[in-house]
Amino acid sequence: MYENLTKGLAIYRQKHTKSIYVRLRVDGKEIKRSLKTSDINEAKSRAWTLKFEYEGKLTAGLPILESKEPMINTAIKQILKDMELKKIKRTTYVDYKYVFENVMFPFFNRKSISFLTTKNVRLYFETFELSKSRITIHKTCFRKLFEYLEEEDLLKKSNFPIIPKIETTEQKIRHSFLFPHLTVINAGFNQYIDQTVGKQAKTKEYRTILKYYFKFLIETGVRPGEEVKHLKFSDFKRSTNDYGETEYSVLITKGKTARHLKQGRKIVLTEWKIEQSILEMAKVQNPNKQVTLKNFNTIQRSILESSEGKFTCYSKQFSNYLKWLEKGDYLKTDRTYTLYSCRHTFITEKLKQGVDIYLIAKYVGNSVEMIQNHYDDYKLDQQDHIDQLTGTHRTEDQKKESFGKTMQIGSGANITSEHIKYIADPLKILEINNRDK
Repeated sequence: MYENLTKGLAIYRQKHTKSIYVRLRVDGKEIKRSLKTSDINEAKSRAWTLKFEYEGKLTAGLPILESKEPMINTAIKQILKDMELKKIKRTTYVDYKYVFENVMFPFFNRKSISFLTTKNVRLYFETFELSKSRITIHKTCFRKLFEYLEEEDLLKKSNFPIIPKIETTEQKIRHSFLFPHLTVINAGFNQYIDQTVGKQAKTKEYRTILKYYFKFLIETGVRPGEEVKHLKFSDFKRSTNDYGETEYSVLITKGKTARHLKQGRKIVLTEWKIEQSILEMAKVQNPNKQVTLKNFNTIQRSILESSEGKFTCYSKQFSNYLKWLEKGDYLKTDRTYTLYSCRHTFITEKLKQGVDIYLIAKYVGNSVEMIQNHYDDYKLDQQDHIDQLTGTHRTEDQKKESFGKTMQIGSGANITSEHIKYIADPLKILEINNRDK
């Protein structure tokens, strides 16, 4: 469909969309854009309005087109608005909406359209650990973004970035945290948070939430992202166990669990662990309320939501934190750590403690076979097992001496006997490192 309204003004509809577009020529410049309607009469009215608007700018000596390069998040906002207007009921649109709002939006924050290169799209996918189904959803969101930019004449089809091929059949290396590395990661959070002087308040808030989100993941083995994004503080139920102790439980009903357990997967936390993670997140999110153990679970908000109702990409936040540790020479490692490493660490530690593998599988939402295939290799990393295989015999003093020598955390930064003394209070470690330097 193509209809001329007057010289230099026409409306048309492209094959791949129901929306009607305007083609307008003012002062020798051609402008194409969506009129955000499929109704012809409404489209004509909007086309004439745009014509008068641009001619008015020309008469007033104002620039017809903004010179400022359009931002990716501006496009995402409009896509979300269009999705809302269409009122599509397909369940996949809920997933698209989440990816746009909570993953792509924070990842591309303050980035212009020119940032959409093949390299940056590849780096986007490398930042996250996604299942096959989630990869498909993320790729679809990128295609929707590209289509929108093309329709708005902001990005030519020939310039579309290449969406990378991701081989999901290959087994990913599942790195759990080495003990000295985990100690330093825990110890560095406060200094990292404090170094937000001069930055936006929300930066400090995101970093603070990351600290307690990390503790929650380490203590539960929950998959970061899909399983957590739907959790609200009100989902945590208080109860008393057989020993008269206070416990909190929460049902994981989204993510991979949802495909196998309709009733959800139960996670239990002691009161102390709730105090160290979820309660602190609630306090950060609700600074104007008196949040306590008695009332935190009355809050009807997502645990990952900021005080302003915003979300950020915590996978990227954690990646930035690790880069900060590496830059400060606090952490040097060739291991690849992500927030998923919290889950791998939880499972590995439970295996080391001798917890029944069937119980672990039920608790984390995996099969016994999956755990055997991916997590049993920890045994080959344990010095006691290596000693058994090599026929080496050590006294307890030799083991302690060897332990102190091997806890490397960065060039020129070792956990000494003084560090080991403070293992129960890991916040002392960076203080010791800085003093030694």
